[in-house]
Amino acid sequence: MKKTITNGYLFVILASLGFSAKSVLVKVGYTYGADAESLMLLRVSIALPLVFFALLAMESLRGFRINTKDLFLHALVGGGGLGCAMLFSFYSLSVMDASVSVLVIFTYPAITVLLLLLLGRERRIRYVLAPLALTFTGLLMALRIDSSSIFSANLEGTIYGLISAFSFATYNVMSKRLLRNSSPIRTTAFSTTFVVCFMVAVYTLQHSGNLSAMTNQILNLTPEIWVISFVLALFSGFLPFLFFLYGIEILGAGRTVIISSVGPVFTILWAGIFLGERLDTVQVTGMIVVVVGIVALKLTGTKKDKKTEEEKTLDTN
Repeated sequence: MKKTITNGYLFVILASLGFSAKSVLVKVGYTYGADAESLMLLRVSIALPLVFFALLAMESLRGFRINTKDLFLHALVGGGGLGCAMLFSFYSLSVMDASVSVLVIFTYPAITVLLLLLLGRERRIRYVLAPLALTFTGLLMALRIDSSSIFSANLEGTIYGLISAFSFATYNVMSKRLLRNSSPIRTTAFSTTFVVCFMVAVYTLQHSGNLSAMTNQILNLTPEIWVISFVLALFSGFLPFLFFLYGIEILGAGRTVIISSVGPVFTILWAGIFLGERLDTVQVTGMIVVVVGIVALKLTGTKKDKKTEEEKTLDTN
């Protein structure tokens, strides 16, 4: 396939469609009796060999070379950042609608900027204040803070979602250092390895180290849960990630991440079609405000700091 601008847009849209389906697939998995830990462990375990196969195809054996320092950083980024981000997004989806959960988690770019401000690595304060205010105003609207009954019903899921967003923002900040000397596919491969290790540890603690109980729970999962896990790994993980990489290669990181901001809109459409979820007028307005705020942040980054954009931090939570 020729690397035309049109194909670049197509790759990014396909990536957004795939990533956006994750929340709906997880909710469907819950209806078949899956728990968050089992579903996530299966997803990352199935995706891991696919990612390493892609690494081998793109970079051959040199992509597997890593020093002790980078290995430690990947463990920190993968387990402490990406692992927590993914797990708490699954927890959020277990107690609230996918439509609202994805908007909470989608605030991670704004939280990333806040972390950079606190760390003194972000000096464009006057450029980011308005987009930050827009993003969090839209989030409060989507959560219906004006309605105590709706807000209370979403409180637990919101807390999980914010922990997920904070963890992914932390992953973004830490992974920037790795991406200076490593490709996105290589960073993702090693980070995903430690996500699997993290989930094995969580699963072990959940079952008090009882290997027999852990094995029985996995083996007793229904065929439907295994199919959903495979679809999550392939069509809402590995393939969208590759499409996203190709989009960056053709369009550049700045344009790609801006286009990918349509992801929450796709999730809300999927949730409406397959789960029957509906947002009221205030929540839809909040969704629009959140997306506008995030796009404004990314546009600011594109105009004011092209070097940062070229580091290609990946939206893969």
